[in-house]
Amino acid sequence: MIRDKIFKFRENRIRPLRDEKILTDWNGLMIAALSRAGFVLNNNEYINMAKKAADFILSLSKDGLKHRYKDGEYSFEPLIDDYAFLPSDF
Repeated sequence: MIRDKIFKFRENRIRPLRDEKILTDWNGLMIAALSRAGFVLNNNEYINMAKKAADFILSLSKDGLKHRYKDGEYSFEPLIDDYAFLPSDF
């Protein structure tokens, strides 16, 4: 009951902005972690998630690696982290 009151009160507050961009380096870290965890734990779900994310990044990289994807635009020159964290062996 009190939770409903608190929730209704919070609904009137201004929501914080959301950051919707996809960063190559951060996704590289996630791809590496998921693929290794999938291998070690013999979990195909993790491996498939890593493959899906890697396929997405690679599908954007036809004109070369970039740093950020947002609103249909893959832009900004890659940083060293993008190369370092994106696994080259997947």
